[in-house]
Amino acid sequence: MKTETEFGYILERFLDDYMGKLCDGGSVRKPNFESAIKSYKPTKREIKFLKDHFVEVRAEITGAINKTDIDLVEGYSFLNVTKLKKLDDYLESLIDVLEAKSKITRKKKKVNPAKLVQSVQYLPESKEFELESVNPVGIVGAKGLLCFNTKTKKLTLFEANTSDGLSIKGTTVQGFSEDSITKTIRKNNYNIFSLITEGRIVHTKGVMTKVKTKNSTPTGRINKDTLILRTYLQ
Repeated sequence: MKTETEFGYILERFLDDYMGKLCDGGSVRKPNFESAIKSYKPTKREIKFLKDHFVEVRAEITGAINKTDIDLVEGYSFLNVTKLKKLDDYLESLIDVLEAKSKITRKKKKVNPAKLVQSVQYLPESKEFELESVNPVGIVGAKGLLCFNTKTKKLTLFEANTSDGLSIKGTTVQGFSEDSITKTIRKNNYNIFSLITEGRIVHTKGVMTKVKTKNSTPTGRINKDTLILRTYLQ
């Protein structure tokens, strides 16, 4: 069974073989470091440890090339400058791979959606338009959001810019893309609300584009005059 310790040994063996071929004047080629990592499956902690180790080894090679340390120059005298530079390039490639593979991706802490929307001010219902708001909790993680400001008569469709969906901070929608649009809805277009109660984002957007008023860029702000008409999962 391949172990974590074996991975360290395999990298040392790779290096010894590479240096041996340099000494013999044979053809040299770098091993596939990423393939070795997939095969031996070392932990990120061990990869970082090995990266730090080979950084020190490379520092020795650099010292020998630049002749900054007499002991290192003597210790690596079996390799000429050209071969030392090839060895330095080998170590640089190895360190780059180890650096990339040692990074720990921390999982985002899940935030309670109810907590995120607790400060949101919105209009629960409008008797004038005979419309009601949905629960703002649905905004968090939604792929789309449809809002209508009853005071300014602006209908806004927010589209999420990532697969994580929309979020909200205070009273402002976060994470919406440039594809999001706002349209002013005049009295002769009030029938639009009956056309957008169902369907996906693309359907709602298609209906909105037929409204002959100028598109404007959403600010993301929601206030006490805003109805939260819909949230979209797709």
